[in-house]
Amino acid sequence: MNFEWPWALAALLLLPLLAWRQRRLNPPTVVFNRTAALPPSARQKFLRLPAALRLVALALLIVAVARPQLGAKPFRDISRSIAIQVLIDRSSSMRHTDFLYGRGAATRLDVVKTLSLQFIFGNRRELKGRPSDMIGLIEFAGDPITLSPLTLSHDHLSSLIRSIQPASGDEDGTAIGDAVALAAARFKEAETAAGGQLKSKVIVLLTDGQNNMGARTPAQAAALAKQWGVRVYAIGIHPGVADSRYDRMIETGLDELGEETGGLSRMVESGAALVDVYKEIDRLEPAEVKTARYAGGTAWFGALALAALCLVATEAAISQTWLRRAP
Repeated sequence: MNFEWPWALAALLLLPLLAWRQRRLNPPTVVFNRTAALPPSARQKFLRLPAALRLVALALLIVAVARPQLGAKPFRDISRSIAIQVLIDRSSSMRHTDFLYGRGAATRLDVVKTLSLQFIFGNRRELKGRPSDMIGLIEFAGDPITLSPLTLSHDHLSSLIRSIQPASGDEDGTAIGDAVALAAARFKEAETAAGGQLKSKVIVLLTDGQNNMGARTPAQAAALAKQWGVRVYAIGIHPGVADSRYDRMIETGLDELGEETGGLSRMVESGAALVDVYKEIDRLEPAEVKTARYAGGTAWFGALALAALCLVATEAAISQTWLRRAP
């Protein structure tokens, strides 16, 4: 069950105070000696029933005001949404165990997977997570593969990211241009299906190589992303290898993607540097506090309000008849 106005439920905290105050304002009219007291009659046992009915009716009205909905499903106001496609390079070079993380080194892919999970779900320290964003996931080597379309349900992303393995054989390569173009096309599809325009469209690209496969160059993919209003945050994995010329080629390609689309490009040498880049993206793309709403369920406002009305009517009836008190 979901509540459209859950803050209204805070009024329930006032009910115990009202019950206590009611007892203070209605003390017994005549006090008898305990030794002379007679066993209470059936009517006396129910003297507090009207007050109890009023409190229950008030509780039902408070819950009704909170607009409960049973079976409602989340929907997205797309014009207020930030959508992020995470693109993870799984080419064979990503298996190299030279990427510093914590107190030691791990494979480039393992560090990228671990910190990408922290970017999405948070790590209770520097990264707060992206719980209210639409997240999509694409892996790429010689070809890009969509592992998850843009979604608000992030639970399955954890297992998908952990399942990514380095490529080998004919599937190896680095198709950066095709991966970026595919991610940009997924944004376009999401907007067409929703009949609106996303507030912000972001691609987070993580790679350790130069584009050497695919039908599109990074420049062509950047032009397509720019045309559709997509920013690319291009992150190059640079663990201090010796081939500086190759590093410059990678950096030049990533600069082209970032600058052309209004995003950024960064080269990182360690896991700590990658966390810093993710923190920078969080600052540049602040997440909405809450953009998901619920619709399509069964509304209980009418039923609860009617039940409260019936209790009030019952309380009034018995207070004027069976449990009526003399002045």
